[in-house]
Amino acid sequence: MSAAAKENPLAEAPLSDNPVIAFFQKVKKVLAETSETTKLLFSVTIAIGLGLVINLCVPHRDIKKEGSDAFHRLISLAGRIWINSLKIVVLPLIASNMTISVVAIKEIKGAKDLVIRTLGYYITTTLLAAGIGILLSATILIPNVEDDLDPAEDDIDKVTSLDKRDVVGQIEAIFYGLVPGNIVAAMGTGNLLGCIIFFVTLGALIDHSEKKPSPIYRVLKELNDVAFVAVKGIIVFTPYAVFCLLYPTIATVKHLDDLITSVLILVCTLALGIAMHCLISYPSLYFIFTRENPLPFMKNCVPAVLTAFSTSSSAATLPVTINVATEVNNISHAVANFVLSLGATVNMDGTAIGFPMSVLFLATAHGEKVDAARVITIALVATLASMGAAPMPSAGLVLLVMIMDTVNVPITELFSVIIAIDFLNDRLETMTNVLGDSMAAGIIQNYYSKLLISGTKDQVKRASVLITGQVDDSFKKDSEKLMSRRVSTMAPQDQKAIEAATGLSVTDSYGLTPSTQPEALDLQDPPSPEIDERRVSNPAHDGANPRQSNPLYDGVGGEEEV
Repeated sequence: MSAAAKENPLAEAPLSDNPVIAFFQKVKKVLAETSETTKLLFSVTIAIGLGLVINLCVPHRDIKKEGSDAFHRLISLAGRIWINSLKIVVLPLIASNMTISVVAIKEIKGAKDLVIRTLGYYITTTLLAAGIGILLSATILIPNVEDDLDPAEDDIDKVTSLDKRDVVGQIEAIFYGLVPGNIVAAMGTGNLLGCIIFFVTLGALIDHSEKKPSPIYRVLKELNDVAFVAVKGIIVFTPYAVFCLLYPTIATVKHLDDLITSVLILVCTLALGIAMHCLISYPSLYFIFTRENPLPFMKNCVPAVLTAFSTSSSAATLPVTINVATEVNNISHAVANFVLSLGATVNMDGTAIGFPMSVLFLATAHGEKVDAARVITIALVATLASMGAAPMPSAGLVLLVMIMDTVNVPITELFSVIIAIDFLNDRLETMTNVLGDSMAAGIIQNYYSKLLISGTKDQVKRASVLITGQVDDSFKKDSEKLMSRRVSTMAPQDQKAIEAATGLSVTDSYGLTPSTQPEALDLQDPPSPEIDERRVSNPAHDGANPRQSNPLYDGVGGEEEV
């Protein structure tokens, strides 16, 4: 062993003298140093290129011959196994993640009003996003997507169609499934709506605290950790699974031009939906709640939105989002840290737009009939599932598999088309999520700022704590825990993105102390600050940016009588 190797046991092993072994060592090194996004793009490029060559050069009747068809089915086998592996872990992941999230939110006792208002806003925008996704799918996507794109003769999953029931029967089945009589059977049959409601209720009923931990919570926390590890391990194989699914799809599809046109329509429809939500829904809500011009605020959010597009991760963007909120938009640290951190976990408006479009695209491509009752189901499932999406890369694909099962859309090789364009769709959706979080922080800040001027004595005390930054150590500690939970589930490439963007370690970028652990929140009532002669200062001159004018609150006096 060389002296360098003795000094550094983690030093890179030398290449073998055998040229074959040395070649595979080099390949292994390149793969280890290549990001997952690059691997996926490379896999998609190879699959599309090879599939186009076969599709254009070989007559379709020859491709469908017994020997050739068997060859393509064998290639797609690995991809189908990968899809089944996703389906194995999706329900444990959703069950545990939804339950512990509800427990964590329930324990924020000192800011209950803040939690209710923030969650209410996030639920409202998510419902609007799902509605936009359904509306554009019904008016643009479904009429323009061909209904015979799937090249597979046998579906990977055969499911019973809801279309055999009339409209009343379908609506009855939707609401009947909300309260499953047997949770085990509901999990086995893919009743996602019933499972989500059950585990949200379970989280609300669990009595848990740091001083008195609940055994059920600890079990679900361990299950959540295991599910995260399992999903991360499965996602590693995404580039290879995409090739195994996408190549046979393109090589054997009968109408290649129709497939390309339909995919372009899907991407453009998603982009239109995101533009509508970002340029109509968000500004309208901001104006309704604040009576302020939303354009200056949104313009200030551009750096965070561009960072979201480049990183494709709300977790990696969070330090930039918080910095823009506090330093540019003059939102207090207390409000920004809580609202933005909670939004990075539960506010997935972009995903709520994308889920219905992807499901309806695949249903239409398979020739499935999509009626009103089925659309209602998709909207409900998309809303709840997007809020329960795990904070990890490609988590949306995991949930999409379960949503398709829930609404009885067969999963075939055509699913690979959705995976192939996910790298672009995911970035557009992340931009929407980050902008929505920022707008929520601005609206919440404006509400509590107005309470300082016209609220009751108790409201003024509570608003003073949140706006002026006079929060006690327990509030700061638990805000750190909420962000620390994001760090604990962050992918390595996201951590590198944070360090590259900020020049700081992940811990420093999030403002976390070394002792902070990603546990549940335990926020006690913070002591009310002393208010001299019941007079409060203009929030534009308090908190994170003293003596600086806040453009959101121009016209508010320096000091006002309460």
